[in-house]
Amino acid sequence: MAIKLIVTSTRPRRNGVDIAAAVAPLIAQGAGCDVEIVDLREVALPFLDEPEMPAMGKYTEPSTQAWSEVVKPADAVVFLTPEYNGGYTAAAKNAIDTLFHEWDGKVAAVVGYGWGGAGRAVPQLETIMGNVKMNVLEGPVLMSFGEHMTDEGLSVEPMVAGYGAELTALGKRINQAIELRPEMQAA
Repeated sequence: MAIKLIVTSTRPRRNGVDIAAAVAPLIAQGAGCDVEIVDLREVALPFLDEPEMPAMGKYTEPSTQAWSEVVKPADAVVFLTPEYNGGYTAAAKNAIDTLFHEWDGKVAAVVGYGWGGAGRAVPQLETIMGNVKMNVLEGPVLMSFGEHMTDEGLSVEPMVAGYGAELTALGKRINQAIELRPEMQAA
């Protein structure tokens, strides 16, 4: 079983990578498998620049081909998103829009973070995920910075620990959803 945790913030100074490092083991514990962190900043996708629409599956750009090879083997994807001005990140939208068939039927979930737990961004992102036929699990995990954000920065470990049970439960739900997929039952 392969789960990819996709860090969608690409800002030079960001909390996403540190949050992902704390979140991944908790999801893995619940799912009973490793969780690979995929950082969209490192993936460095250009804005969609394929001559054909992604639904055609005729990728000519090396960046698109490489991104397809990252996503394709995953049984599930978890998008880790902050909230920017009431929405999810442009990098997340671009990463989704760059592909099409790779998302079809993929088990998917969202973990949001921010002052309001990305509560406005997450439903928007889930809608887009559903539009490309991901099997989006209900019940995202919304992590609020709360008292963990100070002038010195975010205390990631204590913040994430407060959501440990939810993140582990999310991992279990991901595992169950993967096991229910027709191709897994045929194996």
